[in-house]
Order: sequence, then C-alpha cells, then structure tokens
Amino acid sequence: MSGEWDQLELWSTRIAAITAILGALYGVYRFVKSSVIKIFGMANKINMISEQLVSNGGSSLRDCITRIEARQIHIEQRERAFLHTHPNMMCELDNNLCLVWANKIFLDTIDVDSDSLAGYGWHNIVCERDRDRVLQQFEDAKDACRNVMTTGCFVVGGDASRRYEANIVATVMRDAVMQVSGYLVTVTLNKKKSEN
Repeated sequence: MSGEWDQLELWSTRIAAITAILGALYGVYRFVKSSVIKIFGMANKINMISEQLVSNGGSSLRDCITRIEARQIHIEQRERAFLHTHPNMMCELDNNLCLVWANKIFLDTIDVDSDSLAGYGWHNIVCERDRDRVLQQFEDAKDACRNVMTTGCFVVGGDASRRYEANIVATVMRDAVMQVSGYLVTVTLNKKKSEN
C-alpha cells in the first residue's frame, strides 16, 4: 500500500509541476499576446500618420498644410504690396532689430536705397546725437516685449546737414509663443530741419 501512495505522490508532484509550468507558459503567452497587439496597434497608427503626410489630392494633412502655406504667402504678398505704397513711412525690423524691409515713401523721403538700410544699415540714417538713445529704446522694448514710441532725427541721403525730425512708433509683432518676432515701424515727419 505504501508503494501505491508513493506512486500517487510522485504523480501528484508531476501533475503539480506540469500545472505550474503550464500556468507560467499561459502567463507568458498572455503577456506576449498583449505586447504583440500593442505593437500592431502602434504600427497601424504610424501607418495612418504616414499616410496623412503624403499628398493624396486634397484630404491629407500634407495637402491641408500646403493650402495653408499658399494662402499665407498670398496674404503676405498682398500686405507687403499694400504697405509698399502706403502713404506713411514704414519699415519692418526682425527680432534682432535688423531692417528687413522699408516701403517706397520711406526710401524716397530719406533718399536711400533698401540695400544700404538692410540689416543694421538703418542705424546710419538715425542722427548721431539720437542714435544711441533710439537704439537703446528699441533694445529695452524688445526685452520687455512692448511697443516703442519715441522721437529722433533722420539723416537724408547720407548728408548730415539735411535732416528730418520724426516721431517713431514701432508696434511689436509676436510669434506663436508670444515672444518678439519683430517690429512694424511707422515714421511721421515733424518738420524738415537743415543744419550745417
């Protein structure tokens, strides 16, 4: 009888071991299955995203971005054309306070070409006595992300004896994160001042 009990105990040990192994294998199977499902889910999402980044004739994300870019360029060109012929003297400075653009009336009144004003060249048309003050006001306004309202004297045609006193109003332009992206500057002449 003890032999039968030993046999029974041996078989029960084997069955318990097999059950434990099968339980562990089932757990591994469930883990692997859920991981594979997640991987296939991510692959499907990546595939859907990649399909949106390829033009398909109108409804993809890429097509929408292309349409938005085209509209934006059209609006910018229309604005620039309008501002170029605007009766007020205007120019645009970027976030480094470099001149990007000046309109026709500005260039004609100051009697300079756009190449000589580009970048930091516009500093040369601000009268030497006002230059440091005006530039510092722009730097301070840029740091504080605010508009500029000041006065200054502009040299005409590079001739220090021909000058215009003017009011300068610079409206801050902000980027998507509300940082200074530049200034739209309007200059209004007070009077022509001639000094020798």
